Amino acid sequence: MSFNELHISLQNLEINWVRDLRIGGLLSGIYDPQTNTIPTAAQVNDILTTNNLNSGFSYIPVLIPAFNSETDTYEIDESLIADTLFLSNKAYVGYRNFMAFGNRFLTCMPDINDRAQVIISHNLNVKTFVSTLKSKGNTICAFQTRNIPHNGHIKILEYLLEVCDHVVINPVIGIKKPGDTLIPVLKEAYEYVITNILKTQNLHYLPVYADMYYAGPREAAHHALIRQNLGFTHFSVGRDHAGAENLFHPEDAVNFISEIKSDLEIEVFTLPGAYYCNSCMGITIKDCCADFANSSSKENISGTDLRNSINNQSNYAHLDSGLISHITNQFGEELFES
Repeated sequence: MSFNELHISLQNLEINWVRDLRIGGLLSGIYDPQTNTIPTAAQVNDILTTNNLNSGFSYIPVLIPAFNSETDTYEIDESLIADTLFLSNKAYVGYRNFMAFGNRFLTCMPDINDRAQVIISHNLNVKTFVSTLKSKGNTICAFQTRNIPHNGHIKILEYLLEVCDHVVINPVIGIKKPGDTLIPVLKEAYEYVITNILKTQNLHYLPVYADMYYAGPREAAHHALIRQNLGFTHFSVGRDHAGAENLFHPEDAVNFISEIKSDLEIEVFTLPGAYYCNSCMGITIKDCCADFANSSSKENISGTDLRNSINNQSNYAHLDSGLISHITNQFGEELFES
């Protein structure tokens, strides 16, 4: 099995995929200090209620769902998962994905198959790539994304390239929710940005295989830890990081990261997002004039609005016309998870 075959098949919410993703992530070390399965429900509860790294685990417990035939399993407190991990209820998409295969999780690591091994190898290759750049004295920032890049994303990438030697567009590649950009589309879109818009050899596209939980603040910390374990020196957390369905306040992830920075060894940029200033007639991530500072000229650049525009085949003012033409020529109208 090849890396490209993984890209083609990864759209399906299916228990074999989720198991292999989590096995591959654990055994490639991206979830360190968790490096194996969690053996008891009590430990899952401890991780969720402790809410820091001192328990020897990440901010999100990585659990491997069990097949029906497996007996070395346990069940967890479903209400605790909904209330504590997602700050929501059992109707939320993150909870539904987390519990999609029932409430039975393995106490020990199962056998490793070819697909899990490809995932392990890929994540280790990301570590090697980052390590090679870092050995030359470079700072390297990871940029998390799950959307077709609008001009606001491009402005943020320009800023990150100013403050770090290299930026790696490093999306979490895993099981996604409806409406998220399809994996091949995401890759093609950002490679277009690298080659045709920002035109720099210091910007790279290299994903990491891991779950996407849509857990907002906790996941922002979880994502930062993954990038720390991959060797990045910097990571960017922005507006509504890892949120969905308008569950979290746009600043929740930024505020949580600010609280737990002392737990991390990676430097985290907390960016409020990019906006269009109608007074300055340009995109900015900082106050650019008095009108912008007072919010009288501030126009939000929205990934949701961008997706709606694409789906409705209407123009979005803050999307590069060459980029959207390129990806629609490549993929037609099938750009998002259904």
